[in-house]
Amino acid sequence: MIEKLLPDIENVVAYQRTLSNADLATKSKAYAQDYVTEVDMVSQKMIVEGIDRCFPGSGILSEEEGDDRLPVNGTPLFIIDPLDGTANYVNRMGYWGLSVALVKDGQITEGIIANGYDNNIICSLSAKPMQTAGGGMESMQFYAIDSGFESSRFLWTNAKRRQFGATVPACLFCCTPGANNAPSLDAVLIGSSSIWDIAGAVAVLNAIGGVALDSEGRDMAVVDIFDTYGDIWSLKQKRFQAILSASPSLAREIVATGVLGIRS
Repeated sequence: MIEKLLPDIENVVAYQRTLSNADLATKSKAYAQDYVTEVDMVSQKMIVEGIDRCFPGSGILSEEEGDDRLPVNGTPLFIIDPLDGTANYVNRMGYWGLSVALVKDGQITEGIIANGYDNNIICSLSAKPMQTAGGGMESMQFYAIDSGFESSRFLWTNAKRRQFGATVPACLFCCTPGANNAPSLDAVLIGSSSIWDIAGAVAVLNAIGGVALDSEGRDMAVVDIFDTYGDIWSLKQKRFQAILSASPSLAREIVATGVLGIRS
């Protein structure tokens, strides 16, 4: 179903790219920060208008205020992050994106994630499986962290660590093929991110045979998120710890290290 929103997502990304490459380059830093707030809201408005057109009556849970609402008459809930990586966007660094996830009967079932800078848009319904390493953590080459782990040091891996200043682009690299059709990132360690940062990637990873495991080792694409984490208002406040990877066995090994219990 969510593929109906692809034209709207493409329009949002095009809008953000145009402003990033032109208007923002001419603004002072203080003005640009205000301007990005407007970009956030316009981007969200564009996405919500697409949802209302394609899925009337659907619920909305979003990072930006003003559009949250419960679904009616059995319609789905959409979880939206219209612009993740605001500081990167303002400073014209290449890691900012958006995420939309569809929740039906409490489960995250479909999603779209995008890195606006390079126009990389992935929909769960068309995402392709990748070649994941079979050696678990011993074979892990690259992983990323969110801001919740930026002061943490891990003794259980020698893999190279990346931090992008935005969760959605990091998650997208878990779903994007690199050399030899292997994921560009083997895993993303989430120490303190919101549901809208990761929900789209939860759906995409599930579609390609990967997984997002929460701090209790539960598959976030399988659990009923309302029974497990609370109603949409509780979800809006919750900070998540999770491991995302195209390799379920690698994700389980990382969870087993106890890393989700040692966030600094």
